Amino acid sequence: KNFSPNLEKEVQPFINFFVNLYKNLPNTVQTVFQRQPHRTAIASDGTQVKVLCKSVESFKVLTECPLIVMLLFQLYPRYVEQNIHHLIPLMMRALNIQPPTNLTQQHSQLYSDFIAAQVKTLSFLTYVLRGFADRMQPHQDNLSKCVIQLLLNCPTSSINSRKELLVATRHILATNFRKGFFNKLNMMLKEDVLIGQGRAHEIVRPLAYSTLADLVHHVRADLSIDQLSKVIYIFSRNIHDPTLPLSIQTASVRLILTLVDHIYRTSDKQDRGRTLLVRILSALVNKFDTLKDYIPKLIDLVNKKKKRVQAKGHAWTLAYTPRSEKEFPEDSVREVKQLMFTMVFGLKTVVWCISNFRSHSQSGTHAAQRRPIVLDEEECRIVARFLQHGLECFKIYTLPGYTRNSRTQQIEKDVLEHFASVFTVLDPRSFRDVFSVQIETLFDQIVANQRLHMHMLIIPQHFLSSSNVSKAFADILLSFLTKKMKHMAKPTTESPVSLVLLNLFRIVFGSVTLFAE
Repeated sequence: KNFSPNLEKEVQPFINFFVNLYKNLPNTVQTVFQRQPHRTAIASDGTQVKVLCKSVESFKVLTECPLIVMLLFQLYPRYVEQNIHHLIPLMMRALNIQPPTNLTQQHSQLYSDFIAAQVKTLSFLTYVLRGFADRMQPHQDNLSKCVIQLLLNCPTSSINSRKELLVATRHILATNFRKGFFNKLNMMLKEDVLIGQGRAHEIVRPLAYSTLADLVHHVRADLSIDQLSKVIYIFSRNIHDPTLPLSIQTASVRLILTLVDHIYRTSDKQDRGRTLLVRILSALVNKFDTLKDYIPKLIDLVNKKKKRVQAKGHAWTLAYTPRSEKEFPEDSVREVKQLMFTMVFGLKTVVWCISNFRSHSQSGTHAAQRRPIVLDEEECRIVARFLQHGLECFKIYTLPGYTRNSRTQQIEKDVLEHFASVFTVLDPRSFRDVFSVQIETLFDQIVANQRLHMHMLIIPQHFLSSSNVSKAFADILLSFLTKKMKHMAKPTTESPVSLVLLNLFRIVFGSVTLFAE
């Protein structure tokens, strides 16, 4: 950059060289792949030497050029307009070139180099998209076709090329050129195509699923039931995949939740949409089941780290310990809370859609002929498991030394309120089926989570203030409390159970002022 004024006279000759590389590429591909990759010749002194490839026939040279030209365009903007109009067609033609199919093992490195050059070409075109969208518009469909072909052609060992290809694809999906991918979704949903089959494919999985999530987000309103089923399968599996970062698991949850409204509104004679909603509910509840076992281990790691820091000194620990979950569990705590927050806030919509799906699908029938909106036995079991596992997960907010200010307290209250609201959208019969069995669980968790004791009372308060379930919960709660009356003999200052019972009696009697009937 410092010498850019003195080098300007060399810019156009270099760009001409760059253009010629693409002009001659079809012939170059044919020539290079037809000859032996490791040629030798006899030198003047009689020794055997390796014949090097000409620069104009080198895929490695072509791989490096797009980035250089991109830099030159940034330094010398006046050369962009006069060169871009013939560069774009040449580069699109380069993306469409298919290497020969009858290659030997000796050509494997050449093949990888050629694919890498095509991927760099695609990256250059994504850069062009920003300022020359009108010039790229005629190539919209062809661009998406080339991306799919590159995903198919990319060798399993070329991890860096596949990663760069996925990054370029995400850049395209961030523009209006994403429309070219809408009819390619079925191909993108094939994980062998998106990720590849090599042993190192684990490295690209987070990026690949993020790319797929971007595409699905934009086309979700046009997905068929079969496509929705495939998407839910892929991202539900991601939620439970411990090899994926928690941030990717949270992103997978968000994506699945964005599909709920479309599934609910999608008409299907076999009610397959409702089955998909139950699958989503089950996947999220199972994740709470996993978290309830993971959270105590995480809390233990936090406590161990605090003891280690106190023993060795904070500065020494930060300077010499590696950054991992064991050494920095606070990051995992924050990510677990974000994951819980996302799931809790989305489950109310899921449960409401399941509860109202029959009503929605029978909207054309007479009101008197509609079936009652009641969850079946298995669905009630899933909701009951959510209550059990969800309550146990709130231990994450009981960490010793956890900073509690007005903001964090408000977040705790919001999570608990939304947790409670999931159950208030149930029909009264389903609500009774769940809480007549699980009321003891709710009580025990309120007692156990002493640090969240006052906040967890938000859950019964929310039930009693909801017109839909207030009467049912008041009946269940009063019946339970009267059986526990003997525990109130102890002073509340000595017995947590007595204190909770007193507060629950106060809450249930206070609800009479809201619903006198």
